[in-house]
Amino acid sequence: MFKTFFPYFGQYKKYAILTPILVIIEVFMNIAIPYLMSLLIDRGILGYSKDQILKIGIILIIATLISLFSGITSGITATRASAGLAKNLRFNMFKNICNFSFRNLDEFKKGSIVTRMSTDVQYVQMAMQMSTRIAVRAPLTLLFAFIMSFRLQSHLAIYFVLIIPIISLGMAYITRRAYPIFQRVFKITDDLNTMVSENLLGIRVVKSYVREDKERENFNHISQKMFRNYRLVSRLIALSGPLMQFSTYLMSLIIAWLGSHFIVRGTMSTGALTSMITYSIQIQISLLILSMVIVQLTIAKNASQRIMEVINTSSDILNPIEPIKEVVDGSVEFKNVNFSYNDDPNKLVLKDINLKISSGDYVGIIGPTGSSKSTLVQLIPRLYDVYSGSVLVGGIDVKEYDLKSLRDEVSFVLQHNVLFSGTLRENLKWADENLNDEKSSVHITLNINRGENIIIKKVNLIGAEKFDYGDFEPVIENKQRELLGWMWGFNDGKTKTFELPNDANKIREEYYKKGYLDASVSEPILKADMNDYSADITYYISEGNRYKVGKIDIQYPENVNLDKEKVIKNLKLQSGDKMNAAWLRKDMGTLEDLVADQGFAYVRILPKTRQDKENSIVDINYIVIPEEKVYIRNVTISGNDKTEDRVIRREMYLTEGNLYSKTDFIDSKNALKRTGYFDEVDIKETRVGADQIDLEVVVKEAPTGSITGGIGYGSNDGLLLSAGVSEKNIFGTGLQGSINVDKSDDALNGRISLTNPRVFDSKYSLGGMIFASDYDWDDYDEKDYGFSLTAGRKLGRYTNASLTYSFTKSKINGLDAFYKAAGYMDGDHTKSSIIPAISFNNTDDYFIPRSGIIAGASMEFAGLGGDIDYMKARGNFNWYYGLRDYIDWDLIFRYKANAGYMWNTDDDLPINEKLFLGGMKSIRGYSNRSVPKKRICLYGRGCELIGYGGLMSFNNSAELSFPLIERLKMRLIGFFDYGTIGDDSFTEEYRYSTGAGIEWMTPIGPLQLYFVKPLNEKDGDDTNSFEFSIGHSFN
Repeated sequence: MFKTFFPYFGQYKKYAILTPILVIIEVFMNIAIPYLMSLLIDRGILGYSKDQILKIGIILIIATLISLFSGITSGITATRASAGLAKNLRFNMFKNICNFSFRNLDEFKKGSIVTRMSTDVQYVQMAMQMSTRIAVRAPLTLLFAFIMSFRLQSHLAIYFVLIIPIISLGMAYITRRAYPIFQRVFKITDDLNTMVSENLLGIRVVKSYVREDKERENFNHISQKMFRNYRLVSRLIALSGPLMQFSTYLMSLIIAWLGSHFIVRGTMSTGALTSMITYSIQIQISLLILSMVIVQLTIAKNASQRIMEVINTSSDILNPIEPIKEVVDGSVEFKNVNFSYNDDPNKLVLKDINLKISSGDYVGIIGPTGSSKSTLVQLIPRLYDVYSGSVLVGGIDVKEYDLKSLRDEVSFVLQHNVLFSGTLRENLKWADENLNDEKSSVHITLNINRGENIIIKKVNLIGAEKFDYGDFEPVIENKQRELLGWMWGFNDGKTKTFELPNDANKIREEYYKKGYLDASVSEPILKADMNDYSADITYYISEGNRYKVGKIDIQYPENVNLDKEKVIKNLKLQSGDKMNAAWLRKDMGTLEDLVADQGFAYVRILPKTRQDKENSIVDINYIVIPEEKVYIRNVTISGNDKTEDRVIRREMYLTEGNLYSKTDFIDSKNALKRTGYFDEVDIKETRVGADQIDLEVVVKEAPTGSITGGIGYGSNDGLLLSAGVSEKNIFGTGLQGSINVDKSDDALNGRISLTNPRVFDSKYSLGGMIFASDYDWDDYDEKDYGFSLTAGRKLGRYTNASLTYSFTKSKINGLDAFYKAAGYMDGDHTKSSIIPAISFNNTDDYFIPRSGIIAGASMEFAGLGGDIDYMKARGNFNWYYGLRDYIDWDLIFRYKANAGYMWNTDDDLPINEKLFLGGMKSIRGYSNRSVPKKRICLYGRGCELIGYGGLMSFNNSAELSFPLIERLKMRLIGFFDYGTIGDDSFTEEYRYSTGAGIEWMTPIGPLQLYFVKPLNEKDGDDTNSFEFSIGHSFN
């Protein structure tokens, strides 16, 4: 396809060639970076070489900058190349269509031509943008990631090859099945566009014969055909997601399991495993992108064939090689003329026509409808060519004339004429642009160069004292060019002329938000310098005084139940405050919600203000217009290709027959978001009567599978690895399952769990887990296994209660004296416990909550059988607060706290049942359950640091999260973690850390990357400087 369209890039060929070159550079850098990271870890960090850290670190930074520059530039060039191709394709299609004869036009339906020039070109544009950039990057990344993986550890990399047949066979099946369906879809789209075009042109005929119902039936028939085909192809394409997830999970488990064994055997270094994990992620992302590209190219293949069909169709009416350009006289003669629309001699519509008309004669041709009178006349200017015989004008065969010269001499009024867009005057002047309305008028031709962008150097705000350009820059479209304006993410300063009037309104709105109700802003004055294509924009501003709020009142009818004084007291804008238009709108929304909770779905709140200009005071009177109470008629669901309808309906607090409530509406939306099944949730309201409303729940499903991983290094434990696979929405039923494995040099832990959060769609939940651990410590061996069962119930919209039974069997052999002195117990032990718990969650989103609280408390009672007896209380509290209302920026503050307390009713409490700190959900930078350790000293044998735990602990963290690249859903986070733990006091041991990281909603789930600095590391602590997780929410 690229070969076919390459000539049509035209002046944009340089961008089409430059893009893959830049992508290749980017790929080389992306492949080199993980390898450099492995060298940095092995030679620098683990080799304790500052010189190597500095040397490799500098090279790493340079490689990253080159990759960033290449990626940004290739994106720009790919967009220019594909957009230029689309422009040239449309021009070439339109140019060729203009040369079509009537017979050529009869071969294509109107709707088909429209579809080819719009939708088909758009598909090709998207495919070319992917081909010149993504389709180059993905295969190269895949290839070189494989090569580097084999170079680092061939025995592990060979397992990666297993993924290729799975993906290839799956995508081949999807493509083979989808291609013919797309062919049918394009044809149906042509039919649909043709029908719409014909009905719009013939709407008067349709209405005259009262055939609206028939046309609606025909339209619905075509729409149903399109729906059925799209549904088929959507199901096929939907298979690519689970296929990729399965492959991703399989690859991750292989790396986690085999990589740990290779390190233990000494056949692989820590840095090499870090690189292998990065390369595996690159391979997985490349496979995902390739699947998307294949689907897009499948669509574009059909579109490209249809486009080239138009471009390659030659007109059957061509100019002669040496045309005659002057018509001598107006005589017309038909000699033995035969004509057929499809050149079929058995279907002649004109047969043996002989006719001679002298110049200056008036001739009328009479005949019944369909006798080809119009066709006969259309042969004169060669709108059609004869099948046999000849037509002569001025005694010369029309085929010998120059087409333009001939048609200029023939005035022709078609049977069906069209008025083009524009005024009647413009249509009259369409044939001759030089026609004048008056003899004294002058015809002027302006040649306009639209090739250069005007760059804004300065925005002047004359008269602005309270605000400056920085206050308005985020909201206006026409911005000053920044120093790095050529780089993505910075203001390029390009003038957007259509937005200039709107910018003045936006500046005025910013004044209103701050209470300057008399502020006036002039229309923008653009002063351009065409020598260097730069400009200044000037606004003249009169700010006026800032108003304060005076009296506040609410007017409402008797059928609305409001406690006016209480409502006014709870409004954000209070009497005496500085006037703020944004707060006014927020208060209108609050008041609207209160009334809508009473069933008035279409309530309107009108703020009536009275300004006292002399004292700069404004009184506000909210007028409530409730209309009628509204009931829910129908609730429909769309967008859930995977999740079953019942799973969505059970989270809804509004259903058929309910009285409308805005609180129920918002709670339903938030409840669906909290499930974690969906990236986006919207509930659309459609009014179907004065007292009825339909709701459509529109969801966009999220990747519900997750992959988790962590890498660390401890002076005692060596390499620390963790990996896991989980799915929160198994087969779209809402079932939740997970498999987790943790591996260090001396330990292997595994867990498998399955939970049904809504048994039979009720308020009850049921789940279970089995687990096993095998520790091969230097001084003893430990094996644990067990299970747990949990039953729960929803107590309200935000509260859940549960009861868990847990059983654990453990066996410890070979304890040395140090561990026995620390409190570890040799032999077999059994723990049997029950854990009642309660939890609360009223957050507004599962992945990135901006408001609400998550809190919980539990109490474990051990001693119901077995030989271990204690009580353990745990509590957690998470608070989320978005600051957008205050600073107009999506900044989120998070506070998270966890506490634990144990009552030891058994003098021989095992150490492993005690509380510990450390880990991504505790204190980042310290390995999981690694704090505290206790120095145990024995006479004659020295001292050792032994993990000791505590009976009471508290840890908390403060985080700030803000957008980094909003369109990619990527955020930057800064955090501080602090925790304390002890046996007799909370403050016996304490640790704290700080760091920064990235939160990114990737196509395969949420990704968290943390760079951590432990601030008070002590001897024996197992610390990490880098931690990551894929698939876990950011709460």
